[in-house]
Amino acid sequence: GRASGYGVGVFPRFPRASLTLALAGILGAGACTPTPTGRPGPAGAGRPAGARSTASPRPSPVAPVQALRPGALPAGVATRQVPQAGTPITLTGVVRLLSETPGSVVSNAGARLISDAGGALVGDAGGSLLANNGAGVAARAWRLLQAPPQEAALAEAGVYLTDAAGAVIVDEAGQPLGAISDSRGRYIIRAVLPPGNAVLRVPLREGGALASILVRSDQPLREVPIDTAASLGSAYVLDQYVKGRQAVLDKLPEPEALQLRTALLAAVVALPSRPRYDGATLVEATARLRRTSPRVDEVLTTIRVLLLGQERLGEGRQALEVPLSDPSALVDDGAGGFLVTEERTGRLRRVAADGTLTTLMDSLQGRIKANVTACSDAFRTADGTVLLAGNQPQGHGIQRLSPDGTLTLVVGQGGRGRSEVGKPARETPACPESLWVDPDGTIWFGEDGKVPGGARVLTVGADGVVREPAAPLPNWLASRIVGLVRGSDNAMYALVAEEDDDHLARLAPGATSWTRLCKTPQVGVFGDLANAPDGDLWVTEDLGGRLTRVKLDGTRRVVMERKAGAPIVRPADLLPRPDGSLLMIDVGAGVVNRVTPAGTVEPVAGLDISRGFDPTRGVALNGPQGLALDATGRLLITEGGGHAVRIWDGTTLSKLMGNGLGRAAPSQPLDSATLNNPFGLVERQGRIFLVDRSNRVLRLIDPTAGDVRVVAGGFNVLPTTMAPGIALAPGETSFLDAFGLAGAASGPMFWSAAYRQQVVRVDETGTSRLLAGSGERGDAGDGGPAETALLDTPGGLALTPGGDLLVADLGNMRVRRVVAPGGPAPRIEAFAGLPRAQAVDRLVASYGGTEEGKPAAMAAMAAPAAVCLDAEGNVYVSELGTAYTFVLPNLPGDAPLIDVATLPVVPPRIRKIDREGRITTLVGPGGQALTDPTAPDALVLPTAMIVDAQGRLVVADVGANVVRFFSLR
Repeated sequence: GRASGYGVGVFPRFPRASLTLALAGILGAGACTPTPTGRPGPAGAGRPAGARSTASPRPSPVAPVQALRPGALPAGVATRQVPQAGTPITLTGVVRLLSETPGSVVSNAGARLISDAGGALVGDAGGSLLANNGAGVAARAWRLLQAPPQEAALAEAGVYLTDAAGAVIVDEAGQPLGAISDSRGRYIIRAVLPPGNAVLRVPLREGGALASILVRSDQPLREVPIDTAASLGSAYVLDQYVKGRQAVLDKLPEPEALQLRTALLAAVVALPSRPRYDGATLVEATARLRRTSPRVDEVLTTIRVLLLGQERLGEGRQALEVPLSDPSALVDDGAGGFLVTEERTGRLRRVAADGTLTTLMDSLQGRIKANVTACSDAFRTADGTVLLAGNQPQGHGIQRLSPDGTLTLVVGQGGRGRSEVGKPARETPACPESLWVDPDGTIWFGEDGKVPGGARVLTVGADGVVREPAAPLPNWLASRIVGLVRGSDNAMYALVAEEDDDHLARLAPGATSWTRLCKTPQVGVFGDLANAPDGDLWVTEDLGGRLTRVKLDGTRRVVMERKAGAPIVRPADLLPRPDGSLLMIDVGAGVVNRVTPAGTVEPVAGLDISRGFDPTRGVALNGPQGLALDATGRLLITEGGGHAVRIWDGTTLSKLMGNGLGRAAPSQPLDSATLNNPFGLVERQGRIFLVDRSNRVLRLIDPTAGDVRVVAGGFNVLPTTMAPGIALAPGETSFLDAFGLAGAASGPMFWSAAYRQQVVRVDETGTSRLLAGSGERGDAGDGGPAETALLDTPGGLALTPGGDLLVADLGNMRVRRVVAPGGPAPRIEAFAGLPRAQAVDRLVASYGGTEEGKPAAMAAMAAPAAVCLDAEGNVYVSELGTAYTFVLPNLPGDAPLIDVATLPVVPPRIRKIDREGRITTLVGPGGQALTDPTAPDALVLPTAMIVDAQGRLVVADVGANVVRFFSLR
């Protein structure tokens, strides 16, 4: 057991009334009159803050702010037990405070008289004070009036250790972990601490508490001051960001916690009055300092990014503060708001009439635990049922989301292919792209023209059988039916995207053939049509940037267009509103706009990429996919959903490139260049090489020259396997399947062609050569030439200090190493992970800690996706697991990017491989952070990692829409 007394973890007991006060202080209760010593409460109640006493030979006794001495906890108090088996950590520090409790510090400027809690007179001719905190022991000199106020030490102060929610941390016997400060205010705690971050609290007699956030560290001895500055920062962070969630508190790294205390310590003198220590007062005091002190504001902004990054996908925020990931379809919600789908992730979000955004359907965050990935269109029927067209986890088709949350596949049988007319809808393949439902329940859907046989419009009636009501027009062979609507004349209208002949087609009631109504130039693949209140049709042309009105006789009128200066980029899906306005998705900006009857445009949902960083909204990212550091140590982030490249300098998020969704020209000015799903990037001597994935190119960003150039790629066909020894010219390859990009300060760069099962070497001229992988999917070749090895969906890449290339071999569940990748004869070898056949049986056990500290070559890995190294040569590997990989796109031919059908369902995690080859878990189940895979801030899809200039592990979690920072100290 532990001895009682100075610097111990077992607290002496004191009366129950005192315990109530102590716990009230921990929980932030107001001032209480009874005190542990039985003395009266503070005199001078009602005296204005800062009021001075009248000089007299015997001043009235006044009680300064005092700390409560701890004792045993009464029943019903929330506790968190931490067994004391393990390595203890020693915490030391001094408890200090400034006080503004009425009467707690009283001075007459002429007589320089100071009173302690017992009424004894303490002072000198210079106005100095010796404070004893009511304990009868002199503490620290404090000069009043003649100099800026300083803090007084608290003797015999009880220090508690709590978690984020305020639960007192106790040992196996139920005794709190803590200590009592000595006569100089110093405390010592020696105990086995909880695995995450914690809070040191000192309850005060007058209510509230001093506090200091304790950030997890393996240092055996930690100096943690508990003072006014720490209390200001702790109260603000806990109140504004953490809100009782331990997983959020665990994200805070030590450097930022120390920076905040330092910034507040310097800024405290700017407070107009000394703070009381209840939580609300400290939060407000910190808010004032944030407005007046740039450094405090910078650090708090940094912490906001680290802790939030819009956790829980912006749940409960105003919709204009939350980025939408590829918004694709709009439907009315029946309650004055609307629903919006996010295409690639397959989420369904609700924007209420008051603008609040919630997640209706999402496997992790939503009320309905499901996703409909690649969701291209949606339709809501009168009974509240929502139909969603897209590429579901079980295949292409149309899903029915019932009002009770049941999700059912109603069209399609899981495979991608051309629908068979005359067969039941659930017994034939389907590839729907657009939807309409008649009042009688008949489903109309436009078939994707990429399916062999060309585009068609098909129906599914009450009998569930697929029919083709009319033959397609001759030029629909390579077309796409991007929009369907039943017009005011009861005819069916189809918006057809054809490479050189975009048009609007009409099927008259009872007719058996479609007719052309009018040309609609540059519809693109996101265009849409909807009924206008007067019977006309609204039509969007996303490539042309136009919103048009089409009369039923085919007359077409442009209402607004991009080149005329209207605030639209690429208008897409439409939803007419009862008030005559029109909701319109702008896929170029990633927002939902409202077009008023007067023709004005205002955003109603989504964080417009052009708005950039706004301190009042906090930092929000949209599909972070790639990470790199520039020459000055700033973090570069690619946003796949925002089609941009961002720079995070530690305090500000700014845009380096990205003027919305668009094609890649051979050369573009940096400030107007567009992107389409940017992925990996490499910084090289001030210039940045970037994979512009959906544009199929590798681009070079030159900030000094102010331009962006295409270096290689653009080959406009599906990727084909590369052959050994063949050099491909810049225009002869495609980066459509690029997953990872890596390179040193000079020499060749390397990228993984995930669809082709290959890794490619590319030089700065854009010439590409095969590095590894024959193109055949498999697991073989270790110890031999890299170019003949078999890979399975290679992902993230990282160069070692010795120049070898690490490859995350996702499908094979291993990490491979290519030795001498820049040389004439690169070899491949195993680096970490068991072969898939062996790993499958051991995967579940590996999450139970059976592999901790063992050789990485003997570890079971679950879809390793990203690799990186720190300055010491330690390797970090992110594993996607199998729980959320359905969000990832499929390979050509409908094969999954990662075949997880034979694997158990396991969550993502991040592991470390030290220089001796031993593996441990850092993040996720079995690690130190984000250990609960079902928590709202759990890892989802960590697809990129890097160690930043501060030594933190930075993780791009595209599934959770955040960039996460983890301390490695």
